[in-house]
Amino acid sequence: MFKDAACLGEPTVWWFPERNGKSGKELSEIWINTRKATAICKTCPCLKECLKYSLDNYEIGIWGGMGEKLRKEARRMHARGMAISDISKKLLGID
Repeated sequence: MFKDAACLGEPTVWWFPERNGKSGKELSEIWINTRKATAICKTCPCLKECLKYSLDNYEIGIWGGMGEKLRKEARRMHARGMAISDISKKLLGID
């Protein structure tokens, strides 16, 4: 489905970090890796398809350049009829 995704070959843990029981140093590394992941997402030709998939399937982790909290807002916008391209533009600044 996402054969051209920019995340292919990158560490999966960047998109699905486990925060429970982590020390301050480990949490800092997770934050850095999460920033790397979302930066990769913003260059991805599959971003909108990925975001749509995650909104439809209530995925966890980072999908379509958004973490779970931001996708919750995106899901509300989409439920009100906003197009995925408009959502990504508004929330991520991506055309």
